[in-house]
Amino acid sequence: MVAARSCAHVGIFVKTKGLTPLKTRLAQSIGAKAANEFYDLAIDCVCETLLELAQKRPEVASFFAVSEPLRDVQHYWRTFPLLWQGDGDLAARLFSIYQQLTDRGGKGVLIGADAPQIPLEYFEQALDSSQDVVIGPAKDGGFYLFASSKPLSLEFWQSIPYSCETTFTCLAQALDERNLSLEFLPPLTDVDYEEDLSAVASECRPWVREGSSLKALSEWLRSYTP
Repeated sequence: MVAARSCAHVGIFVKTKGLTPLKTRLAQSIGAKAANEFYDLAIDCVCETLLELAQKRPEVASFFAVSEPLRDVQHYWRTFPLLWQGDGDLAARLFSIYQQLTDRGGKGVLIGADAPQIPLEYFEQALDSSQDVVIGPAKDGGFYLFASSKPLSLEFWQSIPYSCETTFTCLAQALDERNLSLEFLPPLTDVDYEEDLSAVASECRPWVREGSSLKALSEWLRSYTP
């Protein structure tokens, strides 16, 4: 007899086009129009993967974690229900969404749309892990996925330096100091700058299927791949 899987909830950190500037560092090198195109394609990829995950695992629910007040963006986001990140810095917003997800029961999974090549298998590995925390390390020193069901305070999230080369290392160390067991997914590139696009194009290739959103992204990336 196979044991029932526990529920899990995924929060996708997003910003709304037209209300909040998107991919500002990327836009500085390839222009705002192209950066917005990448963002739209990346969102499509993440949504497609999570919809496929929901078909395989009905106990997993996904949400858009939006940076703007819900009343301003209800018309824009359709695929998944919305959660508001809340006010404050990144630490406060990570805490807010993580708390909202874990309050629903099971694991809370935090991702962004900066690594659209995350394959279904990585989500399943994070959900099936018996460790307290699963982290997907980004190659720039950050992280692209965080999954856990353990209570983590606002002070914990505030103890991590973000958007720097030591973010992942400090996050793992802070969790280890709390005697939480860790599992790491394979590292992936998240997109902040133009030079990241060719790396993502390479990482997409093993997972591309005809007619998929990842295929559309891969074709778009050819314009920026030597």
